[in-house]
Amino acid sequence: MKKLFCHHKWVFFCLIVLCLGLVACAPSQPVKGRLIVWHTWDEAEAPVIEQVLADFRRLHPEIQISVERKEYATVLDEFAEASRAGLGPDVLIGLESVYAHLLYQNGLAANVNKMDIDWTVFEPGTLQSVQRGNDVRVGVPLNAYVSVLYFNRSQIDTPPDSFDALQAISEKGIKVGLPATFFASYWGITGLGGSVFDGDALSANSQAGIANWLDWLVAFQQTPGAVLSSDTRALVDSFVRGDIALLVMDSLELASLEERLGREQFGVATLPGFPHAQAFSTVELIVVNSASVQTEAAAQLSNFLSNAAQQRKLARTTSGRAPVNRAVSLNPTLFPRISAISQQNRTAVVPTTVQDGLINRLIVEADPIYQQVLEGLITPDAGAQMIIDAVKNDRGGPSQ
Repeated sequence: MKKLFCHHKWVFFCLIVLCLGLVACAPSQPVKGRLIVWHTWDEAEAPVIEQVLADFRRLHPEIQISVERKEYATVLDEFAEASRAGLGPDVLIGLESVYAHLLYQNGLAANVNKMDIDWTVFEPGTLQSVQRGNDVRVGVPLNAYVSVLYFNRSQIDTPPDSFDALQAISEKGIKVGLPATFFASYWGITGLGGSVFDGDALSANSQAGIANWLDWLVAFQQTPGAVLSSDTRALVDSFVRGDIALLVMDSLELASLEERLGREQFGVATLPGFPHAQAFSTVELIVVNSASVQTEAAAQLSNFLSNAAQQRKLARTTSGRAPVNRAVSLNPTLFPRISAISQQNRTAVVPTTVQDGLINRLIVEADPIYQQVLEGLITPDAGAQMIIDAVKNDRGGPSQ
């Protein structure tokens, strides 16, 4: 009888082990959910992101998705109002990182660092845009845009790759349009060997770097082809009319320029002085609503949009947006425009959230002083000193 009991006991034990093994080997259940997704892409490019979302829906039928396009100018207010009423989206696609930090600060954006996101696909510099302290990330990078050089093919055969070459073109009377503001022309400071930041504060050489760039702009302004302006829309319109042959401008202008000029009329190149000429990179994010309960589905969507295949597809089919997945490279022969934009973005300066505050103060102080210097009211050295002194005396954040 005891032997029989032991036999039954052994069988029972084997059944338990077998069941545990079956449980361990059973495939994980697919994530189920329903996502309300807003995006901010304009009407011309909305079909691109909406097709990618449709591809995700086809591959993951267990996750239902409803998609709505929103105007960028009003989406922050709409998101805040809807979210506070319990009616907001689960995911917002295409929000600049500085505004994502604002949403998080107001309790409206989730800390996605706690979600199952594959962060290894991004460059460390790109992740600076979403990092907030050690344990918080306010969104998932989707793409980025950056200043590049546009050139009219009927007037320029080979775009200039140095400051000397740019000046030589202007010396010939060929019109060159440069935005004369701190943010849009930051590439000139770095391109001439200067620096403004040391970590999240002003560098010891920030004043010298700004003065050197202002001095170059003053000299460049004396050449026959120089067109310096703080009015970026006027510069773009002049380029479209053919009045300007070379234009430094944001890569997001590419779609509008292609629509107004046609693809064959102009080209895109890296900035003069590349790779030392480092512009600011603006990173667009996927933001998750802090009130959403669909975090697993949101994480799965985020990983899908940031994988190499989707990043490559978005780069090829959208105008002016650089991929942020570190594994994506584009053939410059087949995709010359986005390849140039991607190259420029890989060397760009991605501001941290602390630097964003410092940059805002620099913009406020520097932009009017840039104009005074170019109008001959003050010298480049005096202008640079005024800018740095004003920023240091502002107690709104770090100075040095």
